[in-house]
Amino acid sequence: MSRYRKCAVRGCQDSVSVRHRFPNPTKFMYVFVQWVDCIGNEAVRDIDPITVYNRYRVCHAHFTVEDNYGNNRLRKDAVPSLNLPDQQISNATDEILGKPSTSASYQQLGEVCSVTTSQPGNLDVTTVEPIEDHYSETSSLKNRIWIIA
Repeated sequence: MSRYRKCAVRGCQDSVSVRHRFPNPTKFMYVFVQWVDCIGNEAVRDIDPITVYNRYRVCHAHFTVEDNYGNNRLRKDAVPSLNLPDQQISNATDEILGKPSTSASYQQLGEVCSVTTSQPGNLDVTTVEPIEDHYSETSSLKNRIWIIA
């Protein structure tokens, strides 16, 4: 009889889905850190990465179809992105307040641009330039900002 492992995502009550092991921190530390950041479980942050890898799991309900290949296997770069704690809070707030919410992020060579719309007609654009400019002086602004209409 196999031992039941609770999903490490904060607030997840799924007891049926397949469980996925955290990425091996000795081989895929960057992806491992992304998993820890997105699951919303503060206790996991304070535990040795090898212990998390050996003892903790994330259920299949937190991954997209594109994250899978074969028979319930995940791509090496797959990161949980569905039914996460921050998404649930954001969606609940939007429903209560009746506000449409649109957000997007774009990252290229260290440059970050985020676009957020919280009210119809209001558009907030924030651009952060990289420390080292990887673009020529003649590069156009349209290549640096992604706007959702």
